[in-house]
Amino acid sequence: MKGVLLKRKPFSFSKPTGNFVNLMKVIKSYFIGVYANKELLLMVNDETMSITTDQYGGFSIVIDEPVTTVPEIATANQQKIEIIQKYPMLFPDPKNAFDVISDIDDTIMLSNTASFLKRIGTVALVTPHKRKTVLFTQQLLEIVRKQNIRVIYISKSESNLLGIITSFINHHQLPRGPLLLTPYQHAGQLFRSKKGKNFKLNNIRFIIENSTNKKFILFGDDSQKDMDIYANIAKQYPHSIVKIYIRQTKAKVSKRQQQKWETLKSIFPGSVYFNDKTNIPEALENLGLLTHGSGEDVAGVATKNISL
Repeated sequence: MKGVLLKRKPFSFSKPTGNFVNLMKVIKSYFIGVYANKELLLMVNDETMSITTDQYGGFSIVIDEPVTTVPEIATANQQKIEIIQKYPMLFPDPKNAFDVISDIDDTIMLSNTASFLKRIGTVALVTPHKRKTVLFTQQLLEIVRKQNIRVIYISKSESNLLGIITSFINHHQLPRGPLLLTPYQHAGQLFRSKKGKNFKLNNIRFIIENSTNKKFILFGDDSQKDMDIYANIAKQYPHSIVKIYIRQTKAKVSKRQQQKWETLKSIFPGSVYFNDKTNIPEALENLGLLTHGSGEDVAGVATKNISL
């Protein structure tokens, strides 16, 4: 279970607004303080556990048994803390053979992450209801949703953007799943934060190593380091990865991106480098054949829940 303890309510992005209102909400979200190094009580499965927030107000805990009810949180003196979140908190394992691990920016939604200024402009000025989906990924994830395959989203986007991301997922009816984001930031950290060099790699490793006999389908893009990370994962866990999809974000593939792609393809031949011209019906058919019958119980598959 992961979360962050804020000093006041975060802004909601669930209703359509104008660009200026969206801009103000985004800016103000980086001026909300967090409760750092705060002792908390977590009530889950009729047990009470003591946890402490980190310097960013974040907390996390691994629970080695299925979580059956939404956890409750209280201060050390047992004063309950209101959980402000319309997005689900608990994501039970659907007991099939596959899980999907997907990036967010420029993989499921267009974010212009290759350019810092364009990304800031997109996040600040384009409301989540007007953000565009990546059609290829959207349609493939619809196959995933219909087959009851869990999708786990991992992104280096900071937790300040949780409301934007969840509103986008809800508005476009994408599969809802756990969101693993980097720590909450204040304004002064935006231009100097490194966001954890191995954040995505370490989270994917954790998921794979704590899943028994699961097979994983990976979605990412070529704008940052997804190809490097997925090549590392495919090399380290060759029997756990069954498909890798990488989105081409620009009209022309650079020499550096081509080298990364060739490395990934040599390590995992089942990789797909797609763009706006890729044959979607063919990709849908191939994915459907790969995951057919995954909704049935599979012997040996671990039954674990992931809480957000």
